[in-house]
Amino acid sequence: MTAPVNARWNHAVMMVEVNGSRRRVVIELKPDVAPKTVANFKKLISRKFYDGLAFHRAIRNFVVQTGDPATRSDDQKDQWGLTDVGYKLAPELKGTHVRGAVAMARPGDIDSPDKQSSGSQFYVCLVGQKRLDGNYTVFGQVVQGLEVLEAVSSVSVDTNDTPIRRVTIQSVRLVPPDSPELQADPAAKRKTKPDADKGRLERMFDRIW
Repeated sequence: MTAPVNARWNHAVMMVEVNGSRRRVVIELKPDVAPKTVANFKKLISRKFYDGLAFHRAIRNFVVQTGDPATRSDDQKDQWGLTDVGYKLAPELKGTHVRGAVAMARPGDIDSPDKQSSGSQFYVCLVGQKRLDGNYTVFGQVVQGLEVLEAVSSVSVDTNDTPIRRVTIQSVRLVPPDSPELQADPAAKRKTKPDADKGRLERMFDRIW
């Protein structure tokens, strides 16, 4: 069943299963920067398109990427990253690739000289990527849970940067601006960086707090 799309609801709550835990990521959408891309993203959310998809690309200190419908099945792993919804989106290139920016993926300039975006695949910048500005459509910003995606980027991957152990999007939903789900995720505690980057003392304080 398709949920109604409310034009004023510009926050998406994404639940991700990583390392055996169910964690929350909140994306603030930017219709003022990329209105057509945001409208398409909302449409796909209303159809529950992203529910059950996996992250097919995870590069530490760079990006994590998802949105390929082939990732619903591990039997199609050789196709992960190569498919989408079957249509492209016109570029909307005003946004900037700051840390936490959410942008649409696309083929390289040889295959996509007009910079048209994938209809469904998107990535999140784990660090600023100014060199990507003007080349990819930025349409949102992670405002909560970036540490969850940093954890995704730290899992073991194969030679294609695909996580060896499946990392699944359990659900993505649009919520109103006054939703209690926009409050800070208690599971995030006081974490400010991935566990793998922390020293022994920092990990000890995480356990205490």
